[in-house]
Amino acid sequence: MKRATTLARRLVKAGKPHELLPRSVSPIMLLDAQRYLSLYTPESAEEIFSYAHDKEPKTYKAVRLPVLTVFAAKDEYADEPAASIAKWFADNSRSKRFASAIIPRATHNFRGGGERIANAVRDWMGAL
Repeated sequence: MKRATTLARRLVKAGKPHELLPRSVSPIMLLDAQRYLSLYTPESAEEIFSYAHDKEPKTYKAVRLPVLTVFAAKDEYADEPAASIAKWFADNSRSKRFASAIIPRATHNFRGGGERIANAVRDWMGAL
């Protein structure tokens, strides 16, 4: 990530924000320099769910509407366990109606978890 971030910043500074990053530094996804920085740097305005950084989650804390967070227990792209991420969201929520669900055995795409997700949403909505 450090190599990709350095290259992306260099491209943006050179006036080439839409140049694609080579697969050698961004093997997971084909992204241009600007989009990469928007997704993966803590100073980005888009970084509103900053559980992975020390940034104050101002945008998330401003949400007062009911919130349901749903996580895949076996998310192959998560950088920490689903329970840890769910705890961050619970600890930083200012919603009076916050709930969280971790879908067992589900991977990032939640394949096979549809019924459990539907149950979590139904239960959450019923509690509103």
